[in-house]
Amino acid sequence: MAAKRVFVSGAMASHELDIDRESARFAIHALSPDFVAFGYQLFPEGRRPPLGDQAKELGRSEIARSDALILLVGKTASQFCIWELKHAHRLGLPCRVFTRSGVEQRERLKRFLTTCPCEVVAYSDPKRDLIELIQEFCQSLLLASDEKHDVLIHTVNVWHTIIQELSHIPEKVFNLSPRKFEELLAEMIGSLGYATSLTPCTRDGGFDILARRKDPLFPSLYLVEAKLWTPPRTVGRPVIQGIYGAGMADNCNGVMVVTPSLFSRDALVYLDDKRLSEYVRLVDGLKLPELYRHYLDGADGTGWEEAGR
Repeated sequence: MAAKRVFVSGAMASHELDIDRESARFAIHALSPDFVAFGYQLFPEGRRPPLGDQAKELGRSEIARSDALILLVGKTASQFCIWELKHAHRLGLPCRVFTRSGVEQRERLKRFLTTCPCEVVAYSDPKRDLIELIQEFCQSLLLASDEKHDVLIHTVNVWHTIIQELSHIPEKVFNLSPRKFEELLAEMIGSLGYATSLTPCTRDGGFDILARRKDPLFPSLYLVEAKLWTPPRTVGRPVIQGIYGAGMADNCNGVMVVTPSLFSRDALVYLDDKRLSEYVRLVDGLKLPELYRHYLDGADGTGWEEAGR
């Protein structure tokens, strides 16, 4: 099992918290070889530039490489900290906020973080209780990973059976619910070497599945929209524009729309006119069986580039 990468961030301007961050990294590295702690590396003394596109670009890159996020803050949290939390939540990362403050200040911080719910834990001594609290959080990550592994062992054969049946009778995909169709796609995209997570059924932000690959040098992030539509209903231009806009807003490497139906002529002309065919991948009912075959052939590591062509 690869070592879990824990990203340690927080209010960079505070000398107190600079010391605490070093304690946090020490605690994580000392825990076991299963963990690696890291933070922002591209600016002197770990400091970020002012909040803006450059800072967010760096944040996206660093958080995309992570398995969990730890924020160390004082009496309040900056807008950049809030942005980091929201982005990590969107990627499905476990998050924890540690604050060097009393109970009253911790409650004030919780109210400040209402837009991005996250457990807030107070500490007083960075050399003792902070280390214990962080190590406890990291141990919980290992337990969660083991539980997920057990679930995967029990479900992989079920998906293999379902996909094998769909490869022989593609029409059976219409027997699935829309949510089950999303889970099916997440499973198959996962076989291409990506970690996948599903968005909530409502207010999904314009996409259904987030797929990311935590390559140390070139982390990648993709969005997938699933449309379980039955012919003759076709997926039109508004859907393509929506997922394209979501991908650009999140600075993604690409997006994909998958349907067992077909795409409208208007949608295809739009992609051609805007020259978006490399960024927006389309998988329709004619191409979907190729994903089934990739999965059944054991396509782990094939990559996004082979999908939707």
